[in-house]
Amino acid sequence: MDKRISLAVAQATDLADPSPQLERGIALGFADGADGAAELADVFAAFERVERAYPWHSWWGVADDAGMVAGLCGFKHSPDRDGRVEIAYFTFPEVEGNGVATGMARQLIEVARANGAREVIAHTLPEENASTRVLDANGFAFGGAVIDPEDGPVWSWRRSLAAPPVAK
Repeated sequence: MDKRISLAVAQATDLADPSPQLERGIALGFADGADGAAELADVFAAFERVERAYPWHSWWGVADDAGMVAGLCGFKHSPDRDGRVEIAYFTFPEVEGNGVATGMARQLIEVARANGAREVIAHTLPEENASTRVLDANGFAFGGAVIDPEDGPVWSWRRSLAAPPVAK
């Protein structure tokens, strides 16, 4: 299932003064809203370890049909000299399995394409899981096992932006 997802710029101040869409997302997206806000702050901090310029930053994934923020996604860095950029995504736990991550990844690919990136990469745990299915659904090819300096052993996935999008 692929949910219709829009992206909205994510800023650290959003957590202190959340929009109605973010408040609704925290309330419905986490089993315990208070603990969910703290967990989300930790995830946001991890996304923001490296300062990045627009559009290579963090984005809220807004589930249009529910009118709520359902995840956080973004780019780990600006494109490198070869035009390669890495994406990452986090779906709120209570809405996992509903196409949110697939939709966020699809939107990030389009942002990358529109802003001159030539390839999008992603890393997953080294096992079949929901994230590998998200990448497969978005036309990524498995690139093999690698050692990420931050995350250790991971599987690498690649999606060239030279070709038109692959519909799955």
